[in-house]
Amino acid sequence: MYQARVQIFLLGKPYKQVVLVCLAFLKIGVFASPVYVLNNPGGIKTITMFDGGGSSSGFTSTGLSAPAAITFGGGNLYALNAGASGSPSIIKYDSSGNSSLFANSYMSDPVALAYFNGNLYVLNDGVSGSPSISMFNSDGQGSIFAGANSGMSHPVSLAAGGGNLFALNETGSYETITMFDGNGTSSGFTSSGLSASVAILYGGGNLYALNAGISGFPTITKYDAFGTPSLFANSYMSVPVAMAYDNGILYVLNDGISGSPTITMFDSLGQGSVFAGVNSGMSNPISIAIEPVPEPTGFGLLLTGSGLVAVINKARKVARVVGM
Repeated sequence: MYQARVQIFLLGKPYKQVVLVCLAFLKIGVFASPVYVLNNPGGIKTITMFDGGGSSSGFTSTGLSAPAAITFGGGNLYALNAGASGSPSIIKYDSSGNSSLFANSYMSDPVALAYFNGNLYVLNDGVSGSPSISMFNSDGQGSIFAGANSGMSHPVSLAAGGGNLFALNETGSYETITMFDGNGTSSGFTSSGLSASVAILYGGGNLYALNAGISGFPTITKYDAFGTPSLFANSYMSVPVAMAYDNGILYVLNDGISGSPTITMFDSLGQGSVFAGVNSGMSNPISIAIEPVPEPTGFGLLLTGSGLVAVINKARKVARVVGM
């Protein structure tokens, strides 16, 4: 946070004005991104939308059949349906919540979604333990990105970033993360820092793993490019189930104890706070997605600073005119 104290004289009257030029405000306030949460209660499945201040509203309840995950990409929200009758599908939503079928092929027991470089990727647990990753272009045409024997075992979460895809694997008590390059070639990324992990996420040049915790003590582990882990956060979480990232802020979706779901947010230092509390329209939430809003460019920040300087210069001119 940057602070400039300016003494301004207007029409002979002194005013002390504290001008706060706060980049954190620019990111979280003015440029905050809408947040979407997928709810999977026993009855009607819904998607709840939150504005940048954490206020909720209903987004849609159509097109959801045994939903498993949501993600945002290319100006649209996507919902992955595992299919109540074993017929998986992906539903695409526009900004008004209108739905259309995006894809219904190249999927087998799908569990997660990720959007990267104009393509939508689906993580499949597979029939009889044959996991794979499918890729869909902007028209919904599918293909196999990574097939069986790709180093995955009971994958549960998918992340994309840094030119790679990452799959979180859970095999009994042994958990690993597999990395895929742009051609679908796999390699082991890490097996450390994982404890009853439920989700992974890429953001800000790092990979994050959300650990529910064997003893009920949730944590978030951060990995550098070499897979070296470090503790990122261990507070403001209660039965966490999913993560989302935008403009330097990490969001965690909590199912909560006794059905009290919340959304918490963490800054780049791992300091947490509550974004959306209980009674926010969520019910058995299972997935979270964020509509990216571009960060203010250097030119935009320059204009903001120029505007401030102009105000100060104008005040000085007025002060000289009135002889202050």
